[in-house]
Amino acid sequence: MYADLAFELDGRDADLMNAHGAWGALLVPFGIGSVRAALGLATYVPDQFVLRLYSVPATQPRFVMWDNQPHRTVFDIALSARFAELVAVGAGVSALGGAEGEVSFELGSRPGRTVSEAAIDSRLPARYAPIAGILVTPAAWLRFGLRYSEPLAADVQLDARANTNVEGILQGTTLVRTVGQNYFTPREVALGAAADLAAWTLLAELTFQQWSELEQVSYDVELDVDLGIDTPVFGFTEPEPRWHDVLSPHFGIERDVDLGSDRELTLRAGYWYAPTPVPDQPGLTSFADSNRHVLTLGSGFRFGDIGLPLTVEVAGQLHMLEEREMRKASVVEPGGNHRIDGRVLAVFCGLRLEL
Repeated sequence: MYADLAFELDGRDADLMNAHGAWGALLVPFGIGSVRAALGLATYVPDQFVLRLYSVPATQPRFVMWDNQPHRTVFDIALSARFAELVAVGAGVSALGGAEGEVSFELGSRPGRTVSEAAIDSRLPARYAPIAGILVTPAAWLRFGLRYSEPLAADVQLDARANTNVEGILQGTTLVRTVGQNYFTPREVALGAAADLAAWTLLAELTFQQWSELEQVSYDVELDVDLGIDTPVFGFTEPEPRWHDVLSPHFGIERDVDLGSDRELTLRAGYWYAPTPVPDQPGLTSFADSNRHVLTLGSGFRFGDIGLPLTVEVAGQLHMLEEREMRKASVVEPGGNHRIDGRVLAVFCGLRLEL
């Protein structure tokens, strides 16, 4: 997968990092008596890093949905079972890595030289969220699905501690603690349907996302300075984001074309509307985002005559952000008025093998 992020802030390039990485999935079907079951595994790994922690002050305009969200490693595992031909149910967990640790510095001086040492103690504790789904097939050509997932975020707590000992001049400790959340994914409930009409398949879905549970967007910074002298200390605590819950409709269409010789071409197209959960920013914070229109195209070419059923998949997405202007309630508010616009062009390619 490769996604080109082109966003503008007041007509200037926002200079966001493009997203690219690899998906992998494995589905293993098996039977338990008359019940058909399957174990599914899926993961996405960026090819630039395993975990990226990035934030700027909440007062600085930033594209909060795009500066860090696309760059995440995630792993899902689920078990499903089908009963007769009517109902299939599945449940599992989605996993994401967090970040905890401490960076320590020893700064000092001895006669004729300066002494400095550093040590890093880091941990990547995993975070888990349950996921579940149900598929109802009242007729061979008609399917209804319901999916539920709990919120998931990478909790971050990083300490930077500097111990200073300059004999006869300065002695003490400075602690900078950064606390926050990264890669927040809201609680989701999605209801969808698919209907097969001859060689066509029509699909629709409505997704609810509970962004109002988001407690923090940027990081809080705490400072503790004890150097034996009066030292001005300034910390920062972000106000409540007060983001909105959103409903997002999705639509799709698929067409199968029989090419003969056990070969088949599948053509796909889709559209979804993604309203932004980010409210107007008249005060201290300057989180930038706007409603999106997303167009998709895809194709799969299945070779069944080469011994192994192999399908080559290609797809593309075009995200178009509506132009939006954020206006401050006062000219003295940080960040100032700003206008945002942008688009994302993503391309995907892959292979699917059925054994």
